[in-house]
Amino acid sequence: MSAFQTRFRRLLFASVLLLAVSAAATVAVALAVDEEYERQKKQLAPDDIDGHFKLALWCKEQEAWALLRDQCAHILRQNPNHEQAKLLLQLANAQLAKQEPGGPASDPSAPGEAESSEFARVITDDEIQVLRRAELSRRFPERVSVKFVNDVVSRFAADWFGANRQARVEFMRLPAPEKARFILSQEENEIIAQRYAKDILINTDPRLFADFERDVLPVITRGCATARCHGGPNAAGFRLFTGRRLSKNQVYTNYLILNEYEGGPQGKWKLIDRDNRGLSLLLFYGQKDPIYNELSPPPHPAELEPIYRSPRDPKYQRVAQWIQSLDVVSPEYGIDIRPERQSQ
Repeated sequence: MSAFQTRFRRLLFASVLLLAVSAAATVAVALAVDEEYERQKKQLAPDDIDGHFKLALWCKEQEAWALLRDQCAHILRQNPNHEQAKLLLQLANAQLAKQEPGGPASDPSAPGEAESSEFARVITDDEIQVLRRAELSRRFPERVSVKFVNDVVSRFAADWFGANRQARVEFMRLPAPEKARFILSQEENEIIAQRYAKDILINTDPRLFADFERDVLPVITRGCATARCHGGPNAAGFRLFTGRRLSKNQVYTNYLILNEYEGGPQGKWKLIDRDNRGLSLLLFYGQKDPIYNELSPPPHPAELEPIYRSPRDPKYQRVAQWIQSLDVVSPEYGIDIRPERQSQ
């Protein structure tokens, strides 16, 4: 055997020995984490939610993703509405997906690929009409296509104006969108809503939904609706529909998901907060360095990629302006998007 071959074998043996020692150390650390996890877990009662959540945070610090997943699953069996556990479960699943062959799941890309998820079903065309009628602006003119059925305009004019012929004539001269706005602005009268609203079909998007689809949804889709956040199979808390070309029904469903989401104690924190607009989670959690204090939402339990560089970011401004344009009080749409109700 030559001197070169001897040196090569010694180097090879040293490399193999080093890898073995490193692997053994890794296994030892993993075993120590597992043992400590089991020790802490045995000290907790099954219904000690706070204790189990602290243990979940410990698992996160150790980057013990499988243990974190198991711990979050336990918490959610005890309290299915534990929002922070849902978010940590999302983080654990995302990290575990990276360790699997092929990496994390990609975003759905085919149009209309997903029609429902464990979080929401896609709303119907009739339910889109409910949303359009509810959100047709009462303050500003709208450029929408309107179709009236069942002679609703004449019926309303006769009932509303009675013998006031001049007022009735002026109403009949209004453009169709203005007629619709006038009729729907009487929605505080329940009889009006029941008698006339369903005969007003709004065939194009009111301003609120046109701005949402053009200015807001693309920002959210590229940010918190990615596969590793609220757009993929491992989503937690809520899951948005994603893809290159969403159907109009999916766009409106995404609006409902964002509008209805509430987290924290008594649903204190909202994705779209019409009372404290700057604290809307769509804005707050999307910032690069949000300022936390006693009035702000709590820190997000999972690491987030920032959507906005700062409140001066044009994307932040577009979303903020859209939220600012919403009425202070959200209408009661009466639409349940939970999939389990779809079959009832």
